[in-house]
This record gives sequence, structure tokens and C-alpha cells, in this order.
Amino acid sequence: MTVWKTIDSAPKDGTRILTFGRGHGNHIGSHHINDPTSPMYSVAYWAWHDDERDVEVSPGLFRKEPCRVLEGWRTEWSYTPTHWTELPPPPDNTDV
Repeated sequence: MTVWKTIDSAPKDGTRILTFGRGHGNHIGSHHINDPTSPMYSVAYWAWHDDERDVEVSPGLFRKEPCRVLEGWRTEWSYTPTHWTELPPPPDNTDV
């Protein structure tokens, strides 16, 4: 039996998970979902982006420093996940 947890408890270390949310205001290809009750499922992961920022070292003098920018959930479809569960293990015979 699948146990769904709220998205705030999901791993944010790049682990792929199965997510669930509602489809209001989302696009799937050329199809627009206007029904806020449309269920949306996607394999997703939390993504970070490395960047640089300007840091002032003295008045008018700046240097670049690396920083991490929080980007958020990467999903197959454009929606905001509300719940998640672990992905099942792959089949034993991957040649199928």
C-alpha cells in the first residue's frame, strides 16, 4: 500500500520521488488543465542551482562569491506538488 506524505517532508537531496498535486492552471503539451481537481503525478526531485553573487568588500569594490540558489521541485509537468511517496524498486529483470 502506498503511503503519501506531505511535500514538506520530502527529501531535498536530489533523490527522485513520486509526487502528487492538482492540475489547476497547468499546461500539458498543448492541453490546458482548468480543473483544480485534476490529479497530477510525476517523478520529481529537488534542484539547486550554483551561481555567483557580488559581495561588497569595501565601499564601491565588489568581488564574486559562489552561492547556491534554491530552485525548487523539478517535475515532468508544470504543477506544484503537495504530496510525495517513495518510488518502487525497479523490476528484477531489467531486460524486459
